Amino acid sequence: MANDTRCTPPRFDVSGSTAPSLAATDTTLCGDSISPASPARLQGGSELAKICSSRLGTAEAMLAGSGRDELERCSADRVEEEKEGTKEERSIGAGPALAWEYPEGGRGWWVVLGCFIFACSQMGYGLTWGVLVQDLVKQHPNQPIANLNLCVGATNFCMNASSFIGGRLGDRFGYKRMIAIGSACTFIILIISAFASHSLPALFIFQGALLGLSQGCSMPLILSFPAQWFSKKRGMATGLAASGSGIGGGIASLIMRALLPKIGYRNTMLVYAGLNGVSWSIAWFLLKVRLPPLAAGERRVPKNWLPRGIWGSSTWWSWILTVTVGIFGYLTPYYFLTAYTTFKCPQLDPTSITPAVPLIISNFTSGMGRILAGFLADRLGPINTLFLSFFLGGLLQLVFWPYATTFGSIAAFGALEGLTGSWFMSLIPVAAAQLFGLEGLATIVGFTVLANSPGQMLGATISGLVLETGGGSNYAGVAYYAGSAMCAGAAILLWARFKNEKRIFARV
Repeated sequence: MANDTRCTPPRFDVSGSTAPSLAATDTTLCGDSISPASPARLQGGSELAKICSSRLGTAEAMLAGSGRDELERCSADRVEEEKEGTKEERSIGAGPALAWEYPEGGRGWWVVLGCFIFACSQMGYGLTWGVLVQDLVKQHPNQPIANLNLCVGATNFCMNASSFIGGRLGDRFGYKRMIAIGSACTFIILIISAFASHSLPALFIFQGALLGLSQGCSMPLILSFPAQWFSKKRGMATGLAASGSGIGGGIASLIMRALLPKIGYRNTMLVYAGLNGVSWSIAWFLLKVRLPPLAAGERRVPKNWLPRGIWGSSTWWSWILTVTVGIFGYLTPYYFLTAYTTFKCPQLDPTSITPAVPLIISNFTSGMGRILAGFLADRLGPINTLFLSFFLGGLLQLVFWPYATTFGSIAAFGALEGLTGSWFMSLIPVAAAQLFGLEGLATIVGFTVLANSPGQMLGATISGLVLETGGGSNYAGVAYYAGSAMCAGAAILLWARFKNEKRIFARV
């Protein structure tokens, strides 16, 4: 029809040497024609090309840091009634157009609260490892800490590796259904882990690999929900939801540190599982799916993989290497702060909660840092903000951590490291969209999350090996290794950043 204004997604050329560009000049996006006279959108400016709401998938919904109107109302087909949490819309649209709007509040804030509660444990568990490993060392006295840290490395590896699959399953079978499955499996595995911690193979299988796979089913879906309810306030809403990982990790560290000396590892894990089970039950009922309708012939889960030519793009390799290398140093402080505090401050009671205070502070400030990252990405640009996170986090480990020898200075380091060095997860989706555009974004984000896996799995283990080179006291070497890894990731990102926008002070 002559007046057909259906949204047509833009095609992006990722094989060139500049920012994404439109393949044709007459493309219509949400009813607005975009011409070559839009440099802010097409050549590395602060505003990304708009995408129709009906193209909102799990990974696209993780565009938390932008906080702008990337996903606006557009024509789409008729909404099919959902049975909450169990019935999703058709996978292919075939109806007339309806307007799509965001509530920007109301019921959406309850959804954000539900996501926050889930993030407290589903994404915050890894931040408690510094407390748990101190007790596991007593159970396995013949195992170096590097071997034990490989357990949580396996958790992180499996969670990141399976998150993209979990997101696509959520798109197909229902967000709430997959979150319920992932949470139920996590609850069961936590209980089994409580009884299997004395066996090293069982520890790696249950509290390592299987726990990560279960959490991977839920993580991308939890981050997706706020984007279904917010557009203008998306950065703040998703930042609040993601902040649960740090705040929840801090609260769990407090509880575990208080319980471990009194009731032991097994009972502490049982209490932790029980608290999570109750909180997840409440949070699940707070969630409400609100998927946009599909345009005629449009699929909820796209068939395409990575855009053509992306493997030949130097920007792509810069991006992937940034994440792969930088993550090797990201989690090291969280795993070693408690042991480092005990080592440097022997006057502290090792059975009290005091040695874990720097770790707890770091967990709480990381939650605040992820909220801060959303606001900075709006103002400085997601690529610049991601660079700052890796650079500042690495710099603090290089110049502050080795010289923090008192309890107060260690706590100050933990606070600053959490506030600045923990932004990457909330920035990955929007930074990827800034570099590569929206075509194939779901898979690009999935590959990027997968690129986290080697560092998440091996980073702490390598740190443990460095520590052992000094007879178990080479913490300066650990700081130099981890800080160098994060700074190296920041340096590698500069290629992609200036390939995308050569102006030094541009918002990109």
